[in-house]
Amino acid sequence: MYWHNKKISFVGKTKALALVLISVAVFSITVTKPGFAQSFDSCYQLNSDRSDAEAESCWKRYLQRDPSHARAHYYLAQSLRRQADATGSDQKLDDAIVEYETAISLENNNYAWAWNGLANVHFRRGDILAAEEAYRNTLSSTNTGSRPASAHAVAYTNLGRIFISREEFNQASEHLSKAIQIERSSGREYFDPQIMLSVVLREQGEIEIDSQLKEDKFNQSIRLLKGVTDKIGCNTSHLNQILSRECSSAYNEWGEVLTEFGKLYKATGRTQLIAKANDYFNSALQKFSVAVEKAPRSPYPHIGLGDVLSEQKEFIKAIERYKAADKLKAQDLYNYIRWGDALFALGNIQEAISKYEDATKILYGNTARLYPLAYAKWGFALAEQARRSVNPVRNQKFDEAIEKYRTALKYPDSKRHPTIHSWAGNNIGLILWQQNKLEEAQEAFAYVYPASDDSKYDFIRNNFDEVVRQIRLKNGEKPLSIGDISFLTDDTKTPTKRSVVKIFTTFWSGNGMFHGTGWLLGKKDDKAYIVTNRHVIRQGSRLGDKVEIELYYGDDLIDLMLPRLDAKIRHFTTENNEPDLAVLEVDNELLPPDINELVFSNSEMNRDTPATIVGSPEMVWLNGLVQTISVPEITISPEERLMEGWSGSPLLDSENQVSGLIFQSDPVPSENAYAHPINFVSNQLREWGLIK
Repeated sequence: MYWHNKKISFVGKTKALALVLISVAVFSITVTKPGFAQSFDSCYQLNSDRSDAEAESCWKRYLQRDPSHARAHYYLAQSLRRQADATGSDQKLDDAIVEYETAISLENNNYAWAWNGLANVHFRRGDILAAEEAYRNTLSSTNTGSRPASAHAVAYTNLGRIFISREEFNQASEHLSKAIQIERSSGREYFDPQIMLSVVLREQGEIEIDSQLKEDKFNQSIRLLKGVTDKIGCNTSHLNQILSRECSSAYNEWGEVLTEFGKLYKATGRTQLIAKANDYFNSALQKFSVAVEKAPRSPYPHIGLGDVLSEQKEFIKAIERYKAADKLKAQDLYNYIRWGDALFALGNIQEAISKYEDATKILYGNTARLYPLAYAKWGFALAEQARRSVNPVRNQKFDEAIEKYRTALKYPDSKRHPTIHSWAGNNIGLILWQQNKLEEAQEAFAYVYPASDDSKYDFIRNNFDEVVRQIRLKNGEKPLSIGDISFLTDDTKTPTKRSVVKIFTTFWSGNGMFHGTGWLLGKKDDKAYIVTNRHVIRQGSRLGDKVEIELYYGDDLIDLMLPRLDAKIRHFTTENNEPDLAVLEVDNELLPPDINELVFSNSEMNRDTPATIVGSPEMVWLNGLVQTISVPEITISPEERLMEGWSGSPLLDSENQVSGLIFQSDPVPSENAYAHPINFVSNQLREWGLIK
């Protein structure tokens, strides 16, 4: 079995790590053999012009005359490495390693720039430990050319890059700060570590749970990047090649930060913030476009443009950008992953699989972070193919999907929550569950579900609990009888709680089981109608494969298996449109006669008006105060933070009448919740003909 290793700890976007230029400072050369001066200078000029193929030939001719010239070996290695970067040639990388090592040996292992170049190749190959060792050798080398401070600044910068690849952001920040300090103390401004420090701030913002802390990190990053572009003078004309590349790097990272800002607000699902998200996406497009202008041969701004266009659902245009990046750089793991994502969104699943497979064939410095993502997405695409197939192809594809997911689990995991390991393991469990291999599914869910109570893992806990329930049913344990209400208390809250239901929605092509809340709108003929949120029964463009409701029978019934009723999705609003509303239909004859519809409130709500939220997981009764009132949302401050499962809960006034529909709560540590005013909800219900 593959559960032998304990999970170490979602992978975020890491192309910015590759974006940052591997800095090689230009320093003066003292040629020791006058007879070779003109030849050396000619070769060196070809290096400076980035005419790398010509430079390679030139250096090889030069070294035939002077094979012991360390710097010539170094510059030959530089031309070979850049050709490898442009073409993806493994042979060029191998040759570069030989030349770097020769240069180092000729200088008695005391050649800072050659150590740095060798480290860059190791990083490019994915050998992070070897790269780290070589960068540290750079720091210990005293032979640093005419700019010793720059050599060490570069090493500290690249060590920072390694720590970023490991998501060790505190150490990354420490090393990057040292690089900045070294350069400034020598009277120069070295911009690469400043740009990379903005990467650290952005990555920290991505990982932070609390949205406000995210925003703080992102704003810090933007301020830093604006300072860099101002210092370089990016708005001036006639920048030299090096400064143009640095401007491009800064603008590219600026675009990345704005993109993450946009994602942050888009993820809320709230109309006002989605509009703000679009502003950030448009600003990101502008920054990436400037980055393209400053460095037309750089692939990374094109990838950034593709990502923003994907967020805006312009997938065909996004693919054009991914193709443009691919033409500029033959191999980029992240580019292939995002290209595959766009193809998948367009329904071109086989083409998407091909791109994910291409990604896994690339050796790259941050493979530890991106390989599991590539394999997990490959598995997800195969599973989707399986769902659209019939046996025996269906089972074959599911088996292939599980194999890819298990491969993803073999690589180091990210520190994000949920992680790639948790997603891959959860999806293995979903496939096994769908195949009715319940015990194996339980094992898969248990493997990736952490001991912590992190709410980001609720979807795995939901799946685990549901599979355990299915196993109990298979073993002959029966749920309570639908008519058994003898244990209900005479609490005055009980009638209201009985009108509120827990909703279970299963997405076979998503995370699996999703919990939500709903409440009885009314009954008509033999049907009863339940109000909830759209996102409870729909994820993206996908409706739940199975929707059930569970009634309230009393408190503290965790150990009892309660009956469920099948529900049909009757109505829902379109994606990202307010209100976030859906209506379910159930068989009225199956509802106990004591369950009554909730009444809409006519009371006026004001700031500090008391309000009550009733919702999952156990029809908890939370009191709170109204903070702000507007259309389309009311802000409430409940006495406890809302957890997963509260979506769709009714907001009640002092008479236990519905004054709003809960649709969102803030992440920790904020305790605010958000509800649509009931008059806003009722307008949509009236359009659907469900109320008068």
